[in-house]
Amino acid sequence: MRLALAILVCCSLGACSTVRREASTPKHRWTRLPGNPDFTPVVQAVDTNHDGQMSRAEWAAAGLPWSSFNMFEKGRGYVTQEDYDTNAAPRGIDINGDGKLTVEEFKAFDKMMSAKMKNGPPPGPPPQ
Repeated sequence: MRLALAILVCCSLGACSTVRREASTPKHRWTRLPGNPDFTPVVQAVDTNHDGQMSRAEWAAAGLPWSSFNMFEKGRGYVTQEDYDTNAAPRGIDINGDGKLTVEEFKAFDKMMSAKMKNGPPPGPPPQ
């Protein structure tokens, strides 16, 4: 009885309709893989025409690495947030560890990885 009364009071105050509205309008149709930082800040900075597609021109204007664009582009000529969210992000890309990826972090991570690649692959295990 108390539960029914509590629900009735909440609904009369509008709380139930708010919950229902939020639950029925998901932010995306996909789920970001666990461990991936939020890519939204990159999309907001790069997708300048706000069509949900980061084109080659937008990607180039932001100075982001072509290797990443080519990996996600799939012959379409653009990259989306879904492309990033549904593929595992490299460990350490979220340099400051705040759970959000920025254009600056993306570029810095690319520079770090490029420097490591110039030095060759990491050494294997010691011989036994």
